[in-house]
Amino acid sequence: MERAATDLRAPDAGSGTVRVLRILLGASLFAAVLVATVREWQDVSDTVAEIGPSAILLSLSLTLLGLAASAITWKCSLYELGASVTTPSAMKIYLVGQLGKYIPGSVWALVVQMELARSAGVRRVQSLSAGVLAVGINVLTGGALGLAVQPFIGEGSTFRWVAGVVGIALCAIALAPPVLGRLADFAVRIARQPRLDCAPSWPGVARAASFSVASWLLYGLALSILAVGAGAETSATLLVALPAVALAMTVGFLVVISPSGIGVREAVLVAALAPVLPPSTALAVALVLRVVFTLADLLAAAATLPIRISRVREPSSVGARA
Repeated sequence: MERAATDLRAPDAGSGTVRVLRILLGASLFAAVLVATVREWQDVSDTVAEIGPSAILLSLSLTLLGLAASAITWKCSLYELGASVTTPSAMKIYLVGQLGKYIPGSVWALVVQMELARSAGVRRVQSLSAGVLAVGINVLTGGALGLAVQPFIGEGSTFRWVAGVVGIALCAIALAPPVLGRLADFAVRIARQPRLDCAPSWPGVARAASFSVASWLLYGLALSILAVGAGAETSATLLVALPAVALAMTVGFLVVISPSGIGVREAVLVAALAPVLPPSTALAVALVLRVVFTLADLLAAAATLPIRISRVREPSSVGARA
């Protein structure tokens, strides 16, 4: 098992040159956001003042609830793979582990979760698999929700309706436990970990996906409140915000050189909010949302730090599905 953990770290720690390049690229993305902010600072500061503290606090509250729902998605995923932890323990493992995404290379959040989950007696391969499974569920539910909404944004065309239906069908197929289990197994094997002990079940994936959908809805509402506070029209913004957040966070996660998707997420949000806000205002909203998400991550992690991770035995009912 110790060797397995070393193997997982190898892609990020194998070359000093690669590490330096990733740091430089991450710093470049941060600098790009900083330059854009300075260039548009007058509009940004005016927009922040227009949004107001009450809207920002409400957006922060919704984001915290979204993080809690994401933690339950991870807990459900872990249970499907043969291990169980209490809800408070799951909150600490997931929310503290999420701070790893601020290091270039998205794998670090999974590594931190693996190490924390060991305190509950969870094997590394189980926690890694749960992280991969949860990420897959979040990406697929976010994609499906975005595709479901996009035909209603602007002038819906036949192509957009067909593309939406086909895309949702593909997401549904990928979410099916036999397919999702194989995709997670493939990802785990790439990380040089053993094969999964258990296959996810239909009820288990449905439970995890329901909490994932809840998290996306909460994140979308958090963005829409900021955008409406900045002057966007309410009904149009509600339709734009959900796919905007889902797309921005998914693309930001996939661009692993960018810590927490910085720069990438903001670029996607500015483009996605174009139907309801001018570019300078959209940039201000994207930057405020970045602050809100960062603050939510820190507050959530800090709130769970005092929690003692409980050691729980593997549920025999889960192991029976292997």
